[in-house]
Amino acid sequence: MRLLLLPFSAIYWLITAIRNFAFDKGFLKSVKFGFPVISVGNITVGGTGKTPHVEYLIKLLQDTSKPGVLSRGYKRKTKGFVLAHKKTNVNEIGDEPFQIFNKFSKISVAVCESRVEGVQKLVEKKPKTKVVLLDDAFQHRYIKPGLSVLLIDYYRPVFKDFLLPAGNLREGIRGIHRADVVVITKVPQELSSDEKNHWRAKLRLNSKQDLFFSGIEYKNPVRLFDNTKKDFSFEGIAEKKMKVLLVTGIANPDPLKDFLSYSKIKFEHLAFADHHDFTQNDIQKIKAEFNAFGKRKKLILTTEKDAMRLKSFKHIPKSIKDKICYVPVSVRILSDQQEQFNSIILNYVKENTGNS
Repeated sequence: MRLLLLPFSAIYWLITAIRNFAFDKGFLKSVKFGFPVISVGNITVGGTGKTPHVEYLIKLLQDTSKPGVLSRGYKRKTKGFVLAHKKTNVNEIGDEPFQIFNKFSKISVAVCESRVEGVQKLVEKKPKTKVVLLDDAFQHRYIKPGLSVLLIDYYRPVFKDFLLPAGNLREGIRGIHRADVVVITKVPQELSSDEKNHWRAKLRLNSKQDLFFSGIEYKNPVRLFDNTKKDFSFEGIAEKKMKVLLVTGIANPDPLKDFLSYSKIKFEHLAFADHHDFTQNDIQKIKAEFNAFGKRKKLILTTEKDAMRLKSFKHIPKSIKDKICYVPVSVRILSDQQEQFNSIILNYVKENTGNS
């Protein structure tokens, strides 16, 4: 099938190459702002861990700067610029921005198809914003970020992939040269020096590009609807031999599945497409799968991103509503490089604050 699609990938490569050439030579203009703008993105379709890495940057910056987040708001039901507020729901801004706003309600979160317009309106409406984080903006070249962070999935090396539609690449891997910082994400364990050098060589990074490796940390499950009851722990779930129904609508659930297996948790997986918009039929399917476990001790686990959509669903039967938990996710920089990574971000923001 891939071979049949390769001619279309060649056409796609030509289009993206011409577009990038036009930006590189100045035929298409990129706007550079007079305050810190950090882009977090990828060249692979879906599932590289953008949201947890954006959240990492928010935690890093929120005590010293006033970060704001701008996303396009994939699969939202609105158009144009939308600034999140107390009554905002997932349909207005999309699941990932909604997740960020729920966790960091004191920062500004906005969505807009036009990144230039979005940044302008964000700082206009929230003038205390000192740094803008662009979520999923590596290909949105109408803005020239001051610092570009590129994420690459450890399990999906870009140098072994193809361009769309034969593969999952949004552009050719030559585009990596635009990144200031490259992070290999979802690394399962510490890598040797030879493995790190292998990645750097394969990605053809230059001496000015910093390479980091990050891993996923899964926190204990949190009840989605009833926070008055005690939360669960993975150890407790395993010890009580609870049966788990894992419900996901993300691009790559394999790391979470591997973690549950490693934690000796028995589960069945009900998978939906990335950013899936749950329907009443889906809820009934989840209920039927869950009820099929019988009267044994059981639980429904889902991801943070899926929890944002489920939380906004008004017609979830009480019989399963009290059993739904989500798994919070965070990232950590590996190989004792966290201080170096943090310094790059903090120094860039410090050096570029107050220039507007």
